[in-house]
Amino acid sequence: MRTAIYEVEEMKKELNLIEEWAKRENLEDGTYSFHQSGQGGVIFKPVSFDTGYQVSFVNHKNRKNQKAFWSGFKLMKNVTKNGTAYLGVYQGETELSFHFDDVSLAHDTACVFEQMSIWDWEKNKWVEVHVEVE
Repeated sequence: MRTAIYEVEEMKKELNLIEEWAKRENLEDGTYSFHQSGQGGVIFKPVSFDTGYQVSFVNHKNRKNQKAFWSGFKLMKNVTKNGTAYLGVYQGETELSFHFDDVSLAHDTACVFEQMSIWDWEKNKWVEVHVEVE
């Protein structure tokens, strides 16, 4: 039986491997699907969508609260349509992102994870997110 701690540790290992390989591959800015190769590496494939919204989920190494990060990551996988995480590369930095069909859900998720914008695939531009401060 897999425990939550085991799942988190496995996700950490997988994400560290993905980021390590992304830096080795010197990927251009963009969004990528990824999967592990048979030789222990990672294969990246550029992706784009005709519609929907991409919400970034900041690089896990930069999070101050690791427990909250991993809980959020698991939640994002469950809330999104296919539960697939994508690798985003922007100015050489890697981050995870998820694809949403619903703009309201994308916006709300971006607010929860303190993102400044979401990517609108149909309009091919960033949409600013207004986070309400209590």
